[in-house]
Amino acid sequence: MPYITAWSSEDVLADPEATPVLRTGPGRTPTLVYPDEQSQDRDRHGILWRRVTWAPGEGQPHFARVHPTRHRRVMLRGACQICTAPASLWMTAAPAWQAHLERLGPDAPYLTMDPPVCRSCAATAAAQCPNLRAGGFVFLAPRRWANVAVRGQVAEPSTDSFSEPRLVPLPGAVTTGAGASVDLRLVMAESLVSGLFEVTVHHDADAVAGLGQRLDAPARP
Repeated sequence: MPYITAWSSEDVLADPEATPVLRTGPGRTPTLVYPDEQSQDRDRHGILWRRVTWAPGEGQPHFARVHPTRHRRVMLRGACQICTAPASLWMTAAPAWQAHLERLGPDAPYLTMDPPVCRSCAATAAAQCPNLRAGGFVFLAPRRWANVAVRGQVAEPSTDSFSEPRLVPLPGAVTTGAGASVDLRLVMAESLVSGLFEVTVHHDADAVAGLGQRLDAPARP
C-alpha cells in the first residue's frame, strides 16, 4: 500500500481546537492559527498545515486522497511515495503531460503534486494508481527540480471564509507561474508541489538517470 495513501479512519480532527481561526496580531495583520497551535503545525516557511489524524492501515484505503503529513514528508525528502526509500523516478499520467505541453509548451516547468518513486516501486505505481492505469504514463527526466509551492486554501478576512484550493508559491522558489503571491499567514496548506525544469520524456525507466539536480535543500517537516 502506498505510504502517502489516506485511510478512511484518517480525517480532519473534529475537535474545535483543530479548526483554524483568524487572529489579528501586531500591526492589525490577520493570521490563520489553531487555538492550541503546536510547533509541528507550521513548516519552515511559517505556513499552517491542515491537521489530520494518523491511522495508516485502519479502515479502507482512499486511493484518490493523500495524507497531507505523509505526502509532505516524502516530497521534502525526495523519497518514494510507496516505500519511502530514496526515489529515482518521476512518473506522470500521459494525458496530464500532453495537457501541459498543449497549454504551456515543452520549455515551461512542469508542476506536480505526485511524489517520485524508487525503481523497485515503479511497477507497483503503474499497476495501482488509477490515473496511470487509465491513460498510460511517462517518465520525466528533469535537469533540475525543487519544491516550489503548496496547494491549499487561503482565508478571506473580509468574508471569514476560505478560497477554493489553489497553488501558492513558496518564498524564494524558482519562478514557476504557480500563481500570484498571497499572504502566507492566510494559507492552510494541504500538499507540496514540485517544479520539474528542462524535462526530457522517456517511456523506459532505464533511460532515466535519476530525479535531477535538486535546487532546494532536503528538510524534515
